[in-house]
Amino acid sequence: MPNTPFSSVKLSWGCCDGGSAHDAFLRCTNCKKVYHKSCLALPENQDMTESLYGWKCPLCTSKAPKSGKDDNMPVRNITVRGSKKQSYSPPCKSSDTPVTRDEVKEIVQTVIQKEMESLYNKISKSVLDTLNKQLKDVSEELSKMKESMEFMNAEFEECKMESLAMKKKL
Repeated sequence: MPNTPFSSVKLSWGCCDGGSAHDAFLRCTNCKKVYHKSCLALPENQDMTESLYGWKCPLCTSKAPKSGKDDNMPVRNITVRGSKKQSYSPPCKSSDTPVTRDEVKEIVQTVIQKEMESLYNKISKSVLDTLNKQLKDVSEELSKMKESMEFMNAEFEECKMESLAMKKKL
């Protein structure tokens, strides 16, 4: 049955590791794990209260004996593996459906965008570091010029005073 956000209980996610109690999810009536509607490829806006009463997750459904078969063939085990690196794809797409051209385009755009942001940040940092170093050098030069001008002004004032004193003596 569909659940709403704001649950205070720590949720055990069966679909992915990126869930929070604020996401729209379904709870398996058998194993009690919760699944994002988006990971199950269910529409977010569809009201599923009545149609999913007694809902079982894909793992529990695959473990259930198949009705109508007399071949006693065991159901295949499913191994859930953790992700080894960050995925750039949208969260939790069903592996039964092939990846569409639009999804590939979106994944490629996401990867390119992240790489461009990283490159932009590196270039910005490099430019800022270079500008800061250059501005520091210019600031030091201006400070030295100011000291020199103040010294020359003091010398000029002293010469001017001596010149006035000499004129008065004459």
